Amino acid sequence: MFAKNTFWNLVYQLTAIVAGFLVPRAIIGVYGSEVNGLVTSLTQFIGYFALVEAGISGAATFALYKPIAKGDWDGINVVASASKVFYQKSGMLFLVLLVGLSVVYPVFVSVGSLAPWEIMVLTFLLGAKIVVDFFSLAKYQVFLTADQKNWLIQLASTVFTLVNTAVIFLFAYLHAPVVAVFALALTAVFARSLILALYTRRHYPKLNCKVDYGDYRLPQRWDALFLQILGAVQSGAPVILATFLCGSMSEVSVLAVYMLVSTGLQMIPNVLGTGLQALFGRQIAEGDYVGLRSSYKPYRALVYAVSAVACGCAFSLILPFVDLYAGEFHDANYHNALLGFLVVLNVFLYHGKSSQGLLVIAAGMYRETRAQTCLQAAIIIVLGIPLTIRFGVVGTIAASCVSNLYRVIDLLFYEPLKISKDSLSSSFRSFGIYVLQTALVVLPGYLLSCFADSWTGWIAVAICLVVWGAVAACASLYFFDKPSYCSIIGRFIRIK
Repeated sequence: MFAKNTFWNLVYQLTAIVAGFLVPRAIIGVYGSEVNGLVTSLTQFIGYFALVEAGISGAATFALYKPIAKGDWDGINVVASASKVFYQKSGMLFLVLLVGLSVVYPVFVSVGSLAPWEIMVLTFLLGAKIVVDFFSLAKYQVFLTADQKNWLIQLASTVFTLVNTAVIFLFAYLHAPVVAVFALALTAVFARSLILALYTRRHYPKLNCKVDYGDYRLPQRWDALFLQILGAVQSGAPVILATFLCGSMSEVSVLAVYMLVSTGLQMIPNVLGTGLQALFGRQIAEGDYVGLRSSYKPYRALVYAVSAVACGCAFSLILPFVDLYAGEFHDANYHNALLGFLVVLNVFLYHGKSSQGLLVIAAGMYRETRAQTCLQAAIIIVLGIPLTIRFGVVGTIAASCVSNLYRVIDLLFYEPLKISKDSLSSSFRSFGIYVLQTALVVLPGYLLSCFADSWTGWIAVAICLVVWGAVAACASLYFFDKPSYCSIIGRFIRIK
């Protein structure tokens, strides 16, 4: 199941990365940087409104671990039915907020090529996908995640991404109105919902989301919300701050192009951690800390090693990539070396805490980490406002780096002491290996980056760095963390 989950998650993440590069390029090339900045800004606002989900997903997934492990369908159906009703209520609230944003946003933000009514309709269309998720998709996704069937979710999401991208790409280059393009693309979301619904009804005939759940309440639901708020703040704050404080949708578009690389790199832990949240959650629920450490430490080492290679390459190749990607666009200045460095540094720090963050979620420790979550969100807002005013989007990303650095240090202590019952030296040694692995890739990367002045040269340099990085990462693990190295190699051999 791990191999199947990992394969389909990798397929989806790669599809999403490719789509993430194709769609903005089509929008900028046909409609201009301002429209791309508008779409990016609206997407982040709508992402904040999706927080009305209020922790249902994390809390329901955690609540399903025990009844699924015991085969208790009565307990499963109670949690599933309660989740369905909670999602429907949240969906109604989200719909109200979306309509409000559609009306208000055109009053404060203007784009020369679009009329206010077009901005209003575009806002609603971008949020309509989430409305469909609330009312049809979410209840299936929670159950399948808890039952380690993530592969199906990724398969359905891959189909959605392919159809959505194809529609946008095709009709954009046919120069259809941007509102019509996103209206047609919305049809893709129904394909995803249909796949999950048909599979669940066929393979889980005992699953019933319509039973009377009485006064059942999802445990730790509101505490789980704090982690979701943090995720939204970390990912959305740069674009939101740039929208209001930089005063130009073109500058938002510049940030969005660099964030494409960031988004792609941040998907790495999602690929490697597919299905492991449920495994870790069950081990913690059963008090099997020896088994937890034997599963978690190789996973952490693998995340760090792959992230080190990816970030090491990105440090030296992000600027040549943006120059090649946006070289034909002249309505905004996309060349910004400092912004590129800080964006990758932010991802490096994000990966430094991602494996520990997964363990916090698996353990259901939402309330216990609430103070740290709030402080991390406060750092990016309190620092982000003055730094964005003074330095533009560079200041925004700098604030995000400080925020992630704080959380890295906090979780390096918290995870071994409160969850895995491991030693602090093991936690910090693993992070130290991560820093070393990244440095081993960065140093030759900067020397080779001068050859990445064409797509052929860029790909050649990237391949060389990935190969060298893989060798360096394996060697460093072999010499400094041999148990994790043997466990990872053994797992890959078993998969074969």
